Amino acid sequence: MEDEPRQTGGVFLLGELPSRQVNLCTDPTNCFGYILGEKGKVDAETFLELLTQRGYIDTIKPADEDIVLYGKDDRLLHAGIFREGMVDSKFGDDPMVLRHTLSHSVIQQYGEVIRILTRRSS
Repeated sequence: MEDEPRQTGGVFLLGELPSRQVNLCTDPTNCFGYILGEKGKVDAETFLELLTQRGYIDTIKPADEDIVLYGKDDRLLHAGIFREGMVDSKFGDDPMVLRHTLSHSVIQQYGEVIRILTRRSS
């Protein structure tokens, strides 16, 4: 039995499962555009170029606001924002943004974590 939706800090919680935390993104965009704050879809190559231009570098351990990249065979397929020990992800044209663990089953179709990017200085 699912709990009734409740709001916490702008994120709607539907039940207690980490993959069920939801927010809405009304702009028509994909996961890469959502992270960049861009309207419209952004391709993986452009996404990586823009993150590099904005000063993102590789890190091993994620912290709040770091970018988590998912893929298969070093091919970037998805990205999310690390927040409060979880990852916020937008999937395709769906307006919902789900909060999930780094390796939750909701993300497995996109492979595994291939990189984590940060703007923090070492």
